[in-house]
This record gives sequence, C-alpha cells and structure tokens, in this order.
Amino acid sequence: MASIQSNDSRIRFPIEQKEQAAQREPSTLLARDIYSDLANLLADGIRNQPDSDDLDQHRSHNAILIDGKRGTGKSSVLVNLSLYLENERPDIAKAVHVLKPVDPTLLEDTDDLFLNVIVAAIIRDQSVAEALSRADHRAEEFHHQLQVLGNTLEALQSQRNKYGLDKVRAFMGSHDLNKQVHELFKKSLELIGKKLLVLPIDDVDTSLNRAFENLEVVRRYLTSPFVQPIISGDLALYHEVTWRDFYSKLTQDSKIKTRDALGKAMDLATEYQRKIMPLQLRRDMPTAANYLANKNILLCKDTEEYFSLPVFWRWIDALLNERLNTPTERRLAIKIDTVRELTQLIFAFRQIIPELSGLLNRWDLGDTNEWALHRAMVMPIGIIPALNEFSREYHRAQRLEEKPQRETASNHAYQNFFNSKYDLDLQAANEWRDCITKAKKILLNYLHHEQASSAASLALEADAHILNIQMTPSARLSLLFKTALFQPDASKSTLSFPAPLVRSNVAEWINHVPDELLNTVSIDERHPYALVEVGHAIKRYDTSHLPPYAQVLAELMLHRSFFSESRKTNMIFTGRLFELVIASLVKDVEPHDLAELINRAPFYSVPALSDDDFAPQVLSPEDSAPETDIDTPIIALTKRINDWRREHQVNQQSVSGWLIFNVMNSYFAKSWEFNKPLKPNQNPGDATMRMLTMTARRAYRTLWNAFASLEKGEIFGMPSILTSFSMGDKDNFEQGLAYRQNILPFLRRHGEQSFGGATRAFTSALASHPILEMIESLQQRADEFDESDFEEEWTYPPTTRSVTEIIKQHFVVESINDVYAAKVTQGAIDAIRVVCAAHKIPDAVVEGNPHFQFMLRTVGK
Repeated sequence: MASIQSNDSRIRFPIEQKEQAAQREPSTLLARDIYSDLANLLADGIRNQPDSDDLDQHRSHNAILIDGKRGTGKSSVLVNLSLYLENERPDIAKAVHVLKPVDPTLLEDTDDLFLNVIVAAIIRDQSVAEALSRADHRAEEFHHQLQVLGNTLEALQSQRNKYGLDKVRAFMGSHDLNKQVHELFKKSLELIGKKLLVLPIDDVDTSLNRAFENLEVVRRYLTSPFVQPIISGDLALYHEVTWRDFYSKLTQDSKIKTRDALGKAMDLATEYQRKIMPLQLRRDMPTAANYLANKNILLCKDTEEYFSLPVFWRWIDALLNERLNTPTERRLAIKIDTVRELTQLIFAFRQIIPELSGLLNRWDLGDTNEWALHRAMVMPIGIIPALNEFSREYHRAQRLEEKPQRETASNHAYQNFFNSKYDLDLQAANEWRDCITKAKKILLNYLHHEQASSAASLALEADAHILNIQMTPSARLSLLFKTALFQPDASKSTLSFPAPLVRSNVAEWINHVPDELLNTVSIDERHPYALVEVGHAIKRYDTSHLPPYAQVLAELMLHRSFFSESRKTNMIFTGRLFELVIASLVKDVEPHDLAELINRAPFYSVPALSDDDFAPQVLSPEDSAPETDIDTPIIALTKRINDWRREHQVNQQSVSGWLIFNVMNSYFAKSWEFNKPLKPNQNPGDATMRMLTMTARRAYRTLWNAFASLEKGEIFGMPSILTSFSMGDKDNFEQGLAYRQNILPFLRRHGEQSFGGATRAFTSALASHPILEMIESLQQRADEFDESDFEEEWTYPPTTRSVTEIIKQHFVVESINDVYAAKVTQGAIDAIRVVCAAHKIPDAVVEGNPHFQFMLRTVGK
C-alpha cells in the first residue's frame, strides 16, 4: 500500500465502484468545485429570504443549471449534495432541506411534472412524512394548503369545459396557482423547520417528447424564493429541444419563410434559456480529463489507498506508447470523455491495481517522474533513478548559452550516468513484465467492447500477437506481420489513427500498381499507412558467380516480378531487409525462416499485396532461378543474429506493435528516395552489386534513423530535438546532422558501456547488427564482385579510421579534434587498446593511427 499523507483535499476513488450515483462517504465525492459552488449559491438563497409573503414582489427565475453531457456525473452531484453539505457545510445543511432528485423520465404520457412528480417528491420525503405523522398544527396547515392547491389544479384542468362566469372563475383560479405553489413550499419548510427547500431535477432534457413542457413548469411554478431548483442536463440539448418547439409553433399554419423562422426560433430559444437558467447560475461539470490531471484523486479499496489518477493515466499511456517519443498528436490514446467511462475503465483494472501499486511503491515509480513508467516499460528498473538524474543534468546542459559549456555539461551528465551503480534484479524484472502483460490484456479486452477497430485496439492486438510469437519457439517468421495493424488494406477504422502522415508520390504510385490493387488499398493522401513499395526494375541479374554472402544479400534484395502489365524482370525491393531486422528484434531467427523469407514476395510490396505472383504461370527458361549455394552463409548469418540478440539483451525485451507500425510507416514512406521506381515508359537498366549494396545500405540507414527518431526524447532522458532525414546519393551518413543528432546520442560510450545499451535502446543495438556489418563489408568490395573470387569473411576490414572512431567514442566527442584538448591518461590508452583488440584490429594498425600516436606522445601531460 502506498504511503499517503492525510490531506483535506484528498479524494478517494473506489476501484470496485460500479455505476451508482449515491456515495457512502464524503471522501469519494469527485466534483468538489461544483459542490462548493452549490453550497455558496444556497447560502445566497438563505440570505435572500423575503420579509413578506407577497410572491409578486419576490418571485424570480433562479434555477441553477449543472451543465454536462451524459456520464459526466451530474446525477451523482444531485444525489450526494446532502452528504456534502452535512460534512463540509453543516451551517447550510441546518438551514436547507434537499429533496430527493426528481426524475422526469418516470413521467407517463398523461402525467404532469408538477402535480405527479414534484408534489409527490415533497409528500414522500422522509422528513416531511415524519413531521406529518406528529399531527400538530403545522401538519394541519400543510394538509389544508395541499387541499387548496388540489382544488386550484382541478379548476384549471376543468377550464376547457366551463362557460361564462364559471370559465372566468376557473381562469382566476389558474392565475392564482403560482401563489398556492409558493404557499405549499412555505408550509413544507415550516413543517420541517428549514429556511430553503432544494429541489433537484435530474436531466429535464432526457425525456425528449416532454422536455419543453418540463421546462415550462420550471418557468411558471418554480419561481418562489422558498424553493431552489437545481437542474442537471446538457445545455446544448436543452437549446435543441427549445428552438424546435418554437420553430414548430412559428411555422404551424403560417406562410412565414422557413429561413426566417429558423433564425427567429434560435434567438427565442437562447433568450428563453437565459431567462429560466440565468448565466450566473450555470455551472459546467468537470470532464474526465480534469479528473485525470488531479493528483489529489487517489484510487482506493476500502481502507487501502494506492496511487493517483494521473499515475493511472500515465500507466495507460505507457502501455500504449512504451518507448515512443512522438508528439502528443501522434501518440496512441483511448477515448475517455466521461466519469462513467473512467469508472468502467478503472473497474476493469480492479484486480491488478493493488499489485501494480505494490510494485510502484517498491521501486518508487509513482509521482517521482512523469516518464518513469514509460522508462520502466523498456529498460531495467534499477537504472531509472540514474536516468532521471541524467535527464535533469542533460536538460540543464542544453539550456547553457555557449557551445563549449553545453558540450562540457553534457559530457558530465553522461559520465555521471556511466558511473552510477544500479541493481539488475531479474526477479523484479519478471514480476514487472508479468504485470505489463496482464495489464495489456485487460486494456485490450476493455477496448474490444467499444473501440475494437481503433488504432489502440489494433496496436494491443499486435502486441499480443508478437508476444505469442516470442513465447512460441516453433513460431514461423512468416506469421510476424499477420495481424491487422500491419496490413494497409485491413484496418477498419483508420480515422482513429493519430495524426496520419501526409503521403507524397500518390499520383506516380498509381501508375505503377495493378488496377485491382487500387480497389483494395486507400490512395487518400492522409491515409495512416505509407504507400506499399513499388520496387526498382533492373535487367536480369545472374548472382550465381557471387561469393555466398553477396548471394544472400542479392536474394534479400531481388524479386522476380512484373514492372509493367506484361513485362517481368528482376525488381529491387527492401521489404525483406526490413522484415529480417524487425524479426531479429522479436525472436531468434532460424535458417528455415530466412530461406522462407527469400522465397516469398517481399513484405509491404506491390507483389505481396497483389495476386500476380501467386497466379499459376508457365515459366520461361529465364524465369528459372539459377542454382545457388547459400545454405552455409544463411546458417552462419542466423547464428550471428542470434548471438547479437543475446549480446545486446534484445532477447530480454518486448517489442511494441505500435513502434513497429511507426517505423514501418517512416521506412516505406522514404523508400521512394532510396529505391525509386522507374518511370512507366522507362526500360530496366543493367544491375551491379554496387547498386544492390548501396540500396541496402540506404535502406538500413533509413530504418536505423526511423528507430532513433522515435526513441530519442524524454523517455530516454533527452530533449525531443530531431533532424529530418533524407537519403541522398553521397556517402556522408555519419557526417550528416541526422546521424549526429538522432543516432549518436545513443552511442556515447565509456569503456565497455554505451548509453543506449544500458537503457536498452534499439537504436544502439542496431549500430552493430549483423545485417549492417554484412552490408558495409560487401559495399567496400562490391565493384570487384563481378571480376574476382573472394573469401567468405565479411566483417569490417581493419583500418586506421576504425581506430579513430574508437578514440572518439572513448572520449565521448563528435570531432577527433576535441581529443587534442583532452587530458590523456594511461588508462585511456589501455582502454582503447582493449576495444581495438575486441574488434580484431591488429596492433600495427592501432599504432599507425596518427591520433593514437599523438595520445602516446602526450600521455600524462
């Protein structure tokens, strides 16, 4: 149980509270501001009691309106007003008597609001009934007044059947009705010894066929200073039923122009409402958003108190968005507009809230930091305090004016983070992961009942699907994207997706795809899915002479498909590379997974969504694939991928479906830049291995930057300052601002530690992915592949440039020139030698690096 200090402003929200208006204790009353305002208005009503009984001098329209839509808790305010007054304003409670709320929806078609409901509410009131049972003179006066009122009403009801003087007498009786009502209220107060009668009327607007008539009763008869009507309802709906009533009367048997009548009816309705429910007596009910931001509202069960509503709401946001540092308008969210919806959501989580509270209290993850829960979703619990401190220092550093000061302070923040000690409690991690899994299941079940096709529901379905693949060793890679979130033609409710990307190249894309595909995939420019990859056509390219690892890359990049309605050739696609990298984040990859990947149409491509590649065809000789021998390199590649997963603890992490969706959109939206299709009338050109490796290199870098753009931000302790990324033809990625600003902050190192590795950022792990190493190794030798045979080794060739990068990483600097201003120690020399040895860089190469030579000359100086 969380330790919470006693506070008069604290509000307790029972987690097992079902949908009921009445509360048992005042600490669970939500709309405290509304209750307080009502109490002040009632105090004004008491002070303004008349000195005389002349109703004509004191009658006024003083109905209080509690305005709010369905489910905002209006009825609860009316029902619990007495409870609030007795505990918070006993002085007012002694002077007023609050009747039970009148419900107009209980009226039959022939009933009258005042006669059958309001008067009945007074008579059946417990205090009134007890006073009447004493049979004293006050009770006799009340019964007498009730009889007089009944006679007056009877005369009013028989008015239509009267003639002559009898009709005049009946009319005079109806004119006297207001006074008789006023007297009944007065006798009721004398009977129970109070000064003001409070008459709550719940949702006058609910009974639409009688709504205007009910308002008319309020206007005519509830103007006595002895009664305070409190009406709840939706003001917009009041206006709707009022102007329609006026409109029907204006146009009935009339030749008035419809447009003129509509405007007149609107004006009459506005003034009518202003008269009955004065503006100064209107109060707006708080929305669910108001409550979700209130730190004083605590979830509870009996005497147990857990955590505040803002913590609960951050928990929901963390379940949906995890590590994504996207702007608010791009984040997943569920729609909670009313207290009714909020109550039902909390009730759905009632079984897990005590467990969650215990874990939050154990690790101090409640109100300590806005992003603590998000961080706990993706990184070791023990590292969060160090990251909280890093974030504070890093943000302070970014606010410094001078660049050298900013760099020094930023380096200090990183250094303190690396020097911090934390405990990797595996048992705690397992408990936390189990809690997250159960919570996502609860949220998914809740959304299925109302928002089954929303983006949030589809994302949670994808999470469950991915988790099932992770937990099933025999699950095939081909199942990874078999869930609705990743299918551009499967989403049923794209309007619920947040801030869709604006798609370009739609007109060009239409020229490259089959007509039947246009009927299944939306081409709306603001559709939330990127356009599927069209591919780049090349001439038939024989890869059988290439070294095995080059053959593997070629098989990943090439697919035999149509580039026009009747012409088929090799097409370069990047969907397989994307699928393989994403799969490596989800599960261990088996050789048969990679073989299946190569043999099916590339993910998120035109061939994958069309039927062309699946229709029976008669293959020409050139369509037959050449014999290749890639079994050995495939086995080796999958082993390296699985080793990489363990080395970077990727195998211990979950992967969010919403993260994959956003990476997928960013990646394939950029594919037009790094894999631009031919023009419709353009013939395929010659293929080279350099073309394949360059496309693969650009694709991987785009994918890498997509992860960095989504991860960089407050969750990882950094400001959300990003640089847009555009892949040009020049090979200057590491020198570009996008790399230095989006990716490099995760790669800062200290010895064997890296910032991204400690915080479990995928951006950091992707810096040494086997696919990237393979691409880079092949890129350096691509020009020679068509001429010579090569060894099968495909790691980076050791160069002095590699040593330079290691030196920069050790000193955590972006420019090697900054090293010359640093103090060089023998420890730094030894640490750099260790890292170089780990990368299998020969000593001769290390010693030949000019920057390392400078360090040797200046060590200790």
